[in-house]
Amino acid sequence: MLNNFFSLNNPFQEIPTQVEFERLIGISSDLKNLIYKPDELKPTGTHPKLRIRDFKFSNFSFSKTVISDVVFINCKFTDCLFIGVTIKDCEFHNCVFKNVNTFKISIEETYVNPESFINCIKGRDKSNIAIHLFQQLLHNSKQQGQAKFSRVAEYNFKKWRDKLILNKFIKRQPYGISVLTFLRDYPINSIFRITFGYGLRFRNFFATFLVCFLIFFSVNYSKWQSYSLAQKDISIEAFNPDSVSFTSNFFYTLDVTTKLIDSQFQPKSDVGMFWLSFQSIFAFILLSALITLLVNRFVR
Repeated sequence: MLNNFFSLNNPFQEIPTQVEFERLIGISSDLKNLIYKPDELKPTGTHPKLRIRDFKFSNFSFSKTVISDVVFINCKFTDCLFIGVTIKDCEFHNCVFKNVNTFKISIEETYVNPESFINCIKGRDKSNIAIHLFQQLLHNSKQQGQAKFSRVAEYNFKKWRDKLILNKFIKRQPYGISVLTFLRDYPINSIFRITFGYGLRFRNFFATFLVCFLIFFSVNYSKWQSYSLAQKDISIEAFNPDSVSFTSNFFYTLDVTTKLIDSQFQPKSDVGMFWLSFQSIFAFILLSALITLLVNRFVR
């Protein structure tokens, strides 16, 4: 763990030239307590790409370096500094960044999965750094036409944006916001993230639907007789207005929450109409979220 997020832990040494760096990666796969001082890291031989495979970088700094045409494979970066780094036309395959300072990083024309940076930054007080990082990753993923990577970057960008709002309200950093602004932005964003993954994650959608369906199934089961249910047009074998069964309750709840079927059950009491209306509103929200997910997945 870095004692100061903007500097390496002592002691450390400098790598004065790229030749020295290439000598070090030729004799060891574990580089630690080092600062890369040259302005650039790029291929120097006849091969168009410099390949770095199966390396661990610990307490290592690439700060203010332009890294171009470099392929990192199975590399792990822990407690490193990428402050002011420009990454251009590079590739990162199966790499992991943990506790890495990416302040003012620039990423262009690079193949990289944003999930590599999930554990890169910790703590709400570093939210602005994380927002910039995932904004760069989002722009780069769109530029590269990587739709899946774009969704991952956008999700994490929005998650860290909400953390920044929380930090502004609680710790007043980097500046304070009013209670009204906080209540306007944070609660609804948090609910949207948990329930539907900002309209980007199907797993959040399915989990939300399953939990709510089970809740409504239980409510309908316990209040069945108070609904004063009646059949509409067609007689359903499983239907009994005075005695609930698993089958009849399942059909009714599925009808109310999804409209995928017509259960032919109609509540007549005020209690029944209240719960019918409440669950129908949920169905409308669910449909809106599903449309958003489908648009983000297949149209954008």
